[in-house]
Amino acid sequence: KRIGFRIELCKDWNPSWGGEYLWNAPLYVNKASFNKLYLFAAGPAAAVQVLFPEVIESC
Repeated sequence: KRIGFRIELCKDWNPSWGGEYLWNAPLYVNKASFNKLYLFAAGPAAAVQVLFPEVIESC
């Protein structure tokens, strides 16, 4: 088994950057915020998005 994680550490996250956490079983959407950790079973349907360098430099 594999475990995936997502940790949100940017205090000044701009919602225009996107970064929503989307889960499909059941459908669940959560906007990005500071100091959150998500743990989930990682399988073939798990996907990762790459952030643009400008976003990384802003945090």
